[in-house]
Amino acid sequence: MTIYLKIPEGTPFPNITRKTEGVLQVDPDFVHLVAEASNIKPEQLDDDALSELLVNWYIERIKVGYPHSEIMDKIIAGAKNEKD
Repeated sequence: MTIYLKIPEGTPFPNITRKTEGVLQVDPDFVHLVAEASNIKPEQLDDDALSELLVNWYIERIKVGYPHSEIMDKIIAGAKNEKD
């Protein structure tokens, strides 16, 4: 079954903090907003899906002039290094 994740129009980029290396904390309200807009339960939104959604959304926001996030830039750089 394919699940299409949606971010409600006008949703601000969530507050993301790094708890420890490799562990991020995302505002739970954001997770609930995405789950509700996507017609799924929050627990169905796994870490991989949430990470992919955030990275893709962040990249698109940067393209249209939103400011960079140091944490998101580090996440993307780390992911690129893992692929290499």
